[in-house]
Amino acid sequence: MILLLDYEKITSDIYPDSGMKSEAEALTNEEIQGVDRSAHTVFVVEDSNYIQKIIIMTLEKAGYKVNTANDGQMAWDTLTSIINSEHFRTIEDHINVIISDIEMPQMDGLHLIKNIKTNDSLRNIPCIVFSSLISSEMSIKCKSVGADAQISKPEIAGLVDLVDSFVLKASKKS
Repeated sequence: MILLLDYEKITSDIYPDSGMKSEAEALTNEEIQGVDRSAHTVFVVEDSNYIQKIIIMTLEKAGYKVNTANDGQMAWDTLTSIINSEHFRTIEDHINVIISDIEMPQMDGLHLIKNIKTNDSLRNIPCIVFSSLISSEMSIKCKSVGADAQISKPEIAGLVDLVDSFVLKASKKS
């Protein structure tokens, strides 16, 4: 028998004011408003239902559309389905930024990002690693597979700023 624990959820249950949920709820509309994000979709790849819900709540509060996958393989299957559809033109018509955890079942986030960055149709999607495992060594690994940025959990407010930096940069190019 294997028992899997959701560390972030347990920590938040024990210390409600120390988790991402309290940080996400503390974001004011003034901090995340002022930019029209409604035309942009963020693809969140996170195996923790608890963390996934907080990320979705925060990004939707900021005005983004959000799609999700529970692990890297599910995300990869979704992405390949999009690019193999007969109506596919560019991935940016479907997804503007990917946020991925590192440790997940089926396929981890680093393998997912490596697959994305080596695929001609997907390589331009900004990929952000959002993980509690970020360290100097892990940062090097993230960069080596092509991750565009990394941010450590529980910095949920910084995540919106990071997504904005990629979306706004892409919007200015077009």
